[in-house]
Amino acid sequence: MSDGNDPPRSESASPAGGIDIDAFRRGEQFEVVLEQFDRLIYSVARRYAIDGDQRDDMYQEICIRIYERCDTFRGGSLGAWIHRIAENICRNRLRAGESRRAATERYASAHPNGLPPSGAPTDPLEHVVSVESAERIGEALAQLSRRQADVFVLIRIEGYTPRDVAKIMDIKEATVRSNLRHATNKLREFLKEER
Repeated sequence: MSDGNDPPRSESASPAGGIDIDAFRRGEQFEVVLEQFDRLIYSVARRYAIDGDQRDDMYQEICIRIYERCDTFRGGSLGAWIHRIAENICRNRLRAGESRRAATERYASAHPNGLPPSGAPTDPLEHVVSVESAERIGEALAQLSRRQADVFVLIRIEGYTPRDVAKIMDIKEATVRSNLRHATNKLREFLKEER
């Protein structure tokens, strides 16, 4: 119990597990953090996943995001911060899956006989060209940073608004718009070079 004369506790030292927060923010001690919070991350992923593969994918994505965002930790409970990141990632993956399922259901209801929509290539050569175009776009997206690619896909492909994406990704709307602008410019340049 403190009598009020104790020296202030250094933010570098964590009472739970001895994690040096300053080192963590620099991307160091990541293994120590994972060791300490492994069960927490795993339990969140397990709660959201429908099978073992999805759980493992979510677990890995959570760990990657923690590492990518370690410099954004501003203090407080590291466990609560990690839990919030894990929850956000799992919810976002579920939303993306629901969006894909909804698009599939819309397509199936619009084309109940299974025939391709009018305007879809029926000529095999046209089909090959459209597949190759899709592959080039995939390669172009791979050239972007993860955040830029996520923003571009969520807005331009999934149809979310910048405000929705800001909430989903837990970033400012201005950051979303900036990432979208950079992604669009990079994709334009990449596709111009490809052409």
